[in-house]
Amino acid sequence: MNRAGFARVTVITIFVACTMIPGVPAAPALAAASVAAPTRWGAQCGSQALGLGQDTVQLAPILASDTTPTGGPIVRRSASGGTWVPVIMVHGWTSQDTNTSARTGAFSHIIDLSDNPDFVPDISRSLIGELQGVLGAAVFTFDYHPYSARWVDDPHLGPALGKVIDCLYRASGQKVIIVAHSMGGLIARYAATHAGVAGNDRASEISTVVTFGTPETGSVAALLAETGVDFGAVTSAELAVIRLVLSACGNFATDDIKSGSLCDELPAPIRAFESASGVALRAGSPELAALKPWPHSIDVDALAGNATFEVPRLGWFSLPGSTRPVDVGDMVVTRGSALAGATSTKDATCDYQLDPVRGATDQLGLLFGQIAASQVAQQPLRAFTGACFHTALMRGLELTAEALGAAAEAIRGAAAAMTSTIVPVVKCPTTDTFPPSGPRLPATETIPAPASVGDQLAYYSDATRRIRPILAPRGWSCSFAIGADGSIAISVFPPGESPPPGGPPEGAESVLAYNASACVGCIDQVACPLVPHVARELVPSSPGVAADCGPAQPREQQETWLAGSPGYSASGSDVVSVVDPPGVKGYVAGSGGQSPADGILLYWWGPASNPGASSADCTLPSSSAPLCQAILSTFRQQHWTGY
Repeated sequence: MNRAGFARVTVITIFVACTMIPGVPAAPALAAASVAAPTRWGAQCGSQALGLGQDTVQLAPILASDTTPTGGPIVRRSASGGTWVPVIMVHGWTSQDTNTSARTGAFSHIIDLSDNPDFVPDISRSLIGELQGVLGAAVFTFDYHPYSARWVDDPHLGPALGKVIDCLYRASGQKVIIVAHSMGGLIARYAATHAGVAGNDRASEISTVVTFGTPETGSVAALLAETGVDFGAVTSAELAVIRLVLSACGNFATDDIKSGSLCDELPAPIRAFESASGVALRAGSPELAALKPWPHSIDVDALAGNATFEVPRLGWFSLPGSTRPVDVGDMVVTRGSALAGATSTKDATCDYQLDPVRGATDQLGLLFGQIAASQVAQQPLRAFTGACFHTALMRGLELTAEALGAAAEAIRGAAAAMTSTIVPVVKCPTTDTFPPSGPRLPATETIPAPASVGDQLAYYSDATRRIRPILAPRGWSCSFAIGADGSIAISVFPPGESPPPGGPPEGAESVLAYNASACVGCIDQVACPLVPHVARELVPSSPGVAADCGPAQPREQQETWLAGSPGYSASGSDVVSVVDPPGVKGYVAGSGGQSPADGILLYWWGPASNPGASSADCTLPSSSAPLCQAILSTFRQQHWTGY
């Protein structure tokens, strides 16, 4: 019996020849969990699986030094109904965001800044750590650093992020959330406005985007590089102030500037301004003009730094100490550019003093208690290390709190949508050697799925409605077979078709389930392709069983262990999910066609209970990914054995 060809459907009559296990099969209870758990998505949607070259896509690890307000460890937990929502972090230009203990990633720094100079946050987490503590948040990082000098239409930037969005949306059945900094927001905008798995854009795959300092209409700092820093002196007040503050960097030794400030790192960004992305980022560039606007159905929460410099007034009637405010954004992106096209916005506001007379007066007022510290503008070079500076926006309390709230709200909305739906229980034509006994199932059952998914599904059982059903698309045809040893095979296929004698052909749409809890040889054949020690683990129950794993599984097949491990154990329970990408003929029946094929294997063994194995396959078009997710998730939650 060959599992890959799903010959199990057609060989019910030979089950009698398999080694029989006396007694009724008993499967250990497993905690209900989604088959598309975040750990699986990390493998399924990683850069290697998607062919993204040196891009790095991973489920962000939880850092031991990121702790809760009470000092405890951060723990990932699903939202109500077992809901998980992917949150994708996308860093900015010339940066990175892989989450490591070195905290060099754009979103990995501890939140330690505030736009209130009187307040120092006491937070022991980064923005990634904060998001990892949100119920239902599965936080991923998309790191394109090796290609960051290229423009957003490069295959490793916008198109690559689009592939990750497609994969996570399909795997989770949930719209993703994107949190992006600087040019990362433009990469997300490119991905959102190009075709995905379900339409001409990805509006149906993305619920919310949070941007930090994204130059939607360009960067003034990039514009300065066009003809040199002095260009700003004759262009506008904003550019003139940025030019003046940047020129101050030359008056200080490196040791006088905090590590990581713009003064410390200025040569590298200026070199990068001459790259393809640097030229494209200049305000008014044709590349920016070619980007499509955000789709209207996506909530875009734009966050901006808003540094205001008090500049001396010039003219005949200006008094000493008289100033006027000039807003310069985050010193790289103006406030107007960062907030353009958004559905909601928030600023971090910081005031700085460029007038020495006014600055001295403020300090005297502060000394004698005439004014509060919050009313005194800060020294100009603090603009490079404060909460309003471009690269420090993700360290600021005010903006990170806004980002956290936006993500949490989107996840709560997704969890609330996961309501229960009533589905019919369909009776299938059944071939049985020994008819099942026990109570009949009701004509309808309730499943934990929103109506948008549940209304497309039905339960399928045997002709007497006594076998535990499986989910499959509503209105399809089905067949049931029960072997003399109690093994069960069910096939659900599009209406008007008949189950082919050798199992579904490559790429055929189908939902299949099989249980071999009473046949040791059958357990071996079902589990062996994925579980390397199955024969040895079954030997205590039946010493004569030999391993027959069939042909090697294809290299492109994606396997994720959701429970248990590939190592040998005297007893246990394994849960392995499988994805055969389009064009790959592998473990999942129906694989090898234009649609991805998803499967799951449940395998248990040991002296405490009779061994057994159950598997389910779902081969549907990519646009029906939420259906496969619900079908396989329910299969695992039930620990389906048929009885």
